[in-house]
Amino acid sequence: MQRTALLSGAVAALLTLAACSSDTTGATADGLSATEAQELASSMATNTGDALGDAFGNPGFDRAAGETVNRDVTTTETFTRTRNCPKGGTLTVAGTRTGTVNAATKTGTWNETATRTDAACAHEVKSGDVVTVTGAPNVAIASSHSRTAGVPGTWTHTEKGAFDWARSDGKTGHCTVDITSTFDPAAHTYHTKGTICNRTFDKTVTHNG
Repeated sequence: MQRTALLSGAVAALLTLAACSSDTTGATADGLSATEAQELASSMATNTGDALGDAFGNPGFDRAAGETVNRDVTTTETFTRTRNCPKGGTLTVAGTRTGTVNAATKTGTWNETATRTDAACAHEVKSGDVVTVTGAPNVAIASSHSRTAGVPGTWTHTEKGAFDWARSDGKTGHCTVDITSTFDPAAHTYHTKGTICNRTFDKTVTHNG
C-alpha cells in the first residue's frame, strides 16, 4: 500500500483504539460522545486512505519513470479521486504529489498535499445512528516521506480543517480536525495525536509487519 494510504489506515486504527479506551458517557461540546467522535473519525480516515491508495498506486512514479542515472529527477502529478461513503454521499480527495528521486543512489523525497471534501458523506457509528458529514469547507491533507540509500525515513501525515455533521436523531454540530500521525519504520511505531470534535488524544502502537 502506498505510504499516504498506509498512514490514513494507521490513523483509523489508532482512533479506534482511542475510542475503546475513552470515557464513553459524556458528550462533546458539539453533541457527539467521545466514542462517536472517534468512530466517525476512524471511518473517515479509512475512506480517505482508500482514495489515496488508488491515487498513488503508480510504482513507476517512485522510480522516477525508470531513471537509473546518478542524478535527481523530479516528477509531479495531480489527482482527483471520488469515493462513495458507507451510508451514502461522497468524498473527494484532490491534490498534488511531487517526488525527487535519485534511482542510482536509492535516495529521494516525496510530498503530497490534498484537500478532502465531504458531500453528505454518511457513516454509521456503533450506536446504530448515522452521522452525515459535509465539509466546512474541507480538510487539508499533507504528507511527506524520505529515503536515503534505500533506507526509509519517518513518514508524516497531517489533517486539518472542519466539517458540519448531522446525526440521524436530528442533532447537528460542527467539528474541527487537527491531527498529526507519524510512522517510524526503524522502531515500527505509529503515533497519532491531536484533536477531533473537541476530543484530544495521543496514541502509539507498534506495527510488527
